Amino acid sequence: MNRKVQRRKGKPAVELIEEAVHLLRRSAGRLLTPYYAGSLPFLLGFLYFWADMSRGANAWQHGAGEAFFVSALFIWMKCWHTVFARRIREQLTGEPTRPWTIRSALRMATLQTAIQPTGLVLLPLALIITLPFGWLYAFYQNITVFGDGETGGVRAIFRKARVTAALFPAQNHAALAILFLFGFFVFLNLTMVLAILPRLLHMLFGVETVFTRAGGSVFNTTFLAVTCGLSYLAVDPLVKAVYALRCFYGESLKTGEDLREELKRFRPATITAAVLAFLLFLHALTPSYASAGEQVAQNPVRHSPKVSAQEIDRSISKVITKREYSWRMPREKQGTEKKQGAIARFVDSAIEMVKDWLRPIGQWFKKAIDWIFDKFSRMRPDHEERPRDAGWSLSIYILLYALLCAAVCTLAIMFRRMWQRRRGSRVETAVGTAISAPDLERDDVPADQLPMDRWLELGRGLMEQGELRLALRAFYLAALSHLAAQGSITIASFKSNREYEQELRRKAHTLPELLQAFSENIRIVERAWYGMHEVTGDIMALFDTNQKRIMARAETTKLS
Repeated sequence: MNRKVQRRKGKPAVELIEEAVHLLRRSAGRLLTPYYAGSLPFLLGFLYFWADMSRGANAWQHGAGEAFFVSALFIWMKCWHTVFARRIREQLTGEPTRPWTIRSALRMATLQTAIQPTGLVLLPLALIITLPFGWLYAFYQNITVFGDGETGGVRAIFRKARVTAALFPAQNHAALAILFLFGFFVFLNLTMVLAILPRLLHMLFGVETVFTRAGGSVFNTTFLAVTCGLSYLAVDPLVKAVYALRCFYGESLKTGEDLREELKRFRPATITAAVLAFLLFLHALTPSYASAGEQVAQNPVRHSPKVSAQEIDRSISKVITKREYSWRMPREKQGTEKKQGAIARFVDSAIEMVKDWLRPIGQWFKKAIDWIFDKFSRMRPDHEERPRDAGWSLSIYILLYALLCAAVCTLAIMFRRMWQRRRGSRVETAVGTAISAPDLERDDVPADQLPMDRWLELGRGLMEQGELRLALRAFYLAALSHLAAQGSITIASFKSNREYEQELRRKAHTLPELLQAFSENIRIVERAWYGMHEVTGDIMALFDTNQKRIMARAETTKLS
């Protein structure tokens, strides 16, 4: 592409992304420090807000305060993104900008607060419409680049970002497509790492985490938010660098800043060429011909001894038969070779490649066998008096192969026994855990660890011992186990009592008696377990009455 046409249409998208990657790699510490100083606090605050609003029981009480806090962190992040884009521009121009002042920082915060929050509404709408999304996305990225508080007010920045966003539309959409595809694969990789890593730790090192205990329940909205946040931190610096380059080349159409930077690169070479030309000019003016002739007369040329034609032909023949020159030789068997298809050529090349891989192993194995054979032959007292016996050498080879096969079989048996022993220990541990009584003092005891009958038996035993508080919890876990067996609820370690109540309310909205009894038992358990209420015989009688109503109602009607 012509240089002039390229400046008008913009660089190709791939070349622009490569330049952005080069910028980030060349000064990663200086450039990425302000970016992550702004992005990490916002991401952590947003994830906390997300988890609290989706899981917290009292989220409605402090939702407004947390939303204001997340909004402030959003403005904080956008201001630091502007600092990041400003350092990229300094890297491109090679000239430091004016230092930050309190006034410029306040102007930057005002600009970002006035324009950036509108993107949270307009960008999703533009993505649904599809057509204006590329222009609008470039506009908000340009606001990040230009909104440093040094180039004008809100209207001037708005106009400048709008004009620059309209430049190079093909480059903009192609870069967006490439970056979106790259971000999608980053998201998939992070999802697989976060999902597989806890299981690998449990499988290889026996480390038990909340992710391995949760099973499939780990794939919830919080997991999705964490994965999207990490993908954003990995891809967004590259996006910001690409649009900073777009703004730089867009402004250069009027200022010529890109040409000035290229001339700076050639300035040392130009000076060197001028100095060399001046030295050559001085050398041409000096009368050096006579001195050169005298030097030749004083130092006559020494002729090398003559070489015969036969020696020259022999040397040429020896050289051209070397392997590095064989590619110049004609193919003698070209006409007699059989024509093969693509699949046959692929199979032949694969076989040759495998042979090349196995050839060093075979050579090493042969050297090892020869070394062992030589050691055995040296042990014979008459190894110097008579030649090696062919039958004896064959028996040595057979013995070595037999020992090798025995070693391989022994290793296989050992691995098999270790695997069986490990599986047996796992089964024994699981059986022992299922049979032994759980520790009811722990808050993370799952209700599906024992069936309903075992929970009831455990509760009666605790009542006989006078442990009414633990007996109450055992009876409550028996109710949960029974409802789970009937399909009314789903047991999960991360669910709270209120979540079980809400789930039962969704599935059993036509059974008010069941809901009333279960809700009353939850209040009794929470007052006794988390509060200071003493468990008395009257409380146990009320709980037992509600328990019987729950059991009877759940057995007569299985909930879908």
